[in-house]
Formats: sequence, C-alpha cells, structure tokens
Amino acid sequence: MSGLEREQMRGVPVGTGKRLDKVRQRVATWLTSLLSSRDLQESKARLEEAQRVAHIGYYEWNLIENRVIWSDESYRIFGLTPEEGPIDFDKVREMIHPDDRERVFRGVEEDIRSGVHTEAEHRVVRPNGAPREQPRRGVLILERQRRGPNGAK
Repeated sequence: MSGLEREQMRGVPVGTGKRLDKVRQRVATWLTSLLSSRDLQESKARLEEAQRVAHIGYYEWNLIENRVIWSDESYRIFGLTPEEGPIDFDKVREMIHPDDRERVFRGVEEDIRSGVHTEAEHRVVRPNGAPREQPRRGVLILERQRRGPNGAK
C-alpha cells in the first residue's frame, strides 16, 4: 500500500485484524469489570441500608490476630463510629456489661471448641455509659471451611 493509500485510509474503521481484536477484547474485559464493580458497590450499599433499617450488624473475629472486623451498623450499635478502624476483642470485652462478661465469653469459648453456632443475649455498655440489650447470633466459620475441600478460597 502506498503512502497516499494509507493517508486515504486514516479515520476509516477497518474492523478486522489481530490488533483490533485485542483492543476489542481489552475494552470488553474493562467494561465487564466496571459493571461488576458497580453491581458489587450497589449490592454493598443495599446491604448497609438494610442493616441500618433493621438495626442489625455483623462482625468477623480473626482468632489468630485477635482482630474484629465490623459492619458500619455494628459500630453504631456499640456507640462507635466506623472511622475508629479495626477493634481488637479486648475492647469488645470491655464493652460487654460486667455482669454478662463471664457468661458471654464462656459461651464464645464453647462455640470455638464445639464448632457450633449459638444465640445469646447480653448487655453492651456504650461509650456514653448507656447500657443496651444486645442479641447475638453467631456462626463459626473455620478457615478450612472457608477455603473449601481443596484448600482454595
């Protein structure tokens, strides 16, 4: 093809060729990723709104690192703000009403030993000193259960 012919072809969509196919694949992958991310963000927002309306939170307790990851609503239930960041379980222990503390943590230890989830009620003492009745339903998920039969996440 001569220089003149190439010049005439500029701006004309070609629609074929390996290079164009790669560009199409990249754009399709990017769009799919963008849509998945948007769907995930919308789903997370709906979950957070449902928790806020129902006043139900959730948490994960990493036993090895002794770190608790809370939903935003869990922070609010305990009278805290999500901006306070991860909370260790010693802080949670302090917030359980002193009269309930031993019973609650005996139950937690039994849950860990037995691998069975339980339900319990206990009082929480919020930072402003106000007590609050708090139901707890727990599901124990061991890392080996989370990973699946072949160890894959």
